[in-house]
Amino acid sequence: MTNTYRLGLGLYLKFGPRTQSAEAHALWLVKQHTKVPIPTVLDYIVLTQASGRPYSFILMTEVPGQTLEEVEDTLSEDQLNNIGLQIREYIEAYRNVPNPYPNQICGPSGGSIWTPQFSDSWEVPSRANATEFHVWIRNNMAARLAPSMKAMLEPTFQDFDGPTFFVHGDLADRNIMIHDGKVSGLVDWATSGWMPLYWEYYTALAPDFRQTDAFKKMIKVALRDDYEDVKRMMVEIRISRLL
Repeated sequence: MTNTYRLGLGLYLKFGPRTQSAEAHALWLVKQHTKVPIPTVLDYIVLTQASGRPYSFILMTEVPGQTLEEVEDTLSEDQLNNIGLQIREYIEAYRNVPNPYPNQICGPSGGSIWTPQFSDSWEVPSRANATEFHVWIRNNMAARLAPSMKAMLEPTFQDFDGPTFFVHGDLADRNIMIHDGKVSGLVDWATSGWMPLYWEYYTALAPDFRQTDAFKKMIKVALRDDYEDVKRMMVEIRISRLL
């Protein structure tokens, strides 16, 4: 479990086994290559527990405002639309963060990616490219799919066996900060990494994660492309794994 504490003086401390190096590296990368408003990492350390598992601490700056979750009921349709346009601009900026690692599918520090909206183990292992990622899904995640659904895997994924893009991986209303009716920052980058183009759409709209009507209106503006077919396939795979 990851813990986040507001320390005062504009500082936050985040720590836990799930923090690891992913979020700190994501914040460094996004800060270096874009102007997307995010927390600034001031310090980051990793300790090894007796079990051998890492336990991380990130000291970062505060993003002003309140979460979209806290204020969305007070926002007008025009404000939600403008917030969606801001988020779209930020997505287009950070999706081109260059990948310095050999694997095209990987987290910000080059390892696995924390994916609570998809994998029952909550992590996707790094893979050389999108094609190998889809092979991994077919071989490891889709075993319990009905035959008719299995037949749809190849045609559904084949359009995405190409370049990968940097994603936030959890564009939820709790991770979008709002100040004076505008986006003041994006937080919680622990689920970020380089993934196929549809991944941001899927993780933002995964149906088993709570979404308000206001958030749905906003995110539909933010996500220019519609990947409903592949999202439906990913949902079916996840459900089959939970049965």
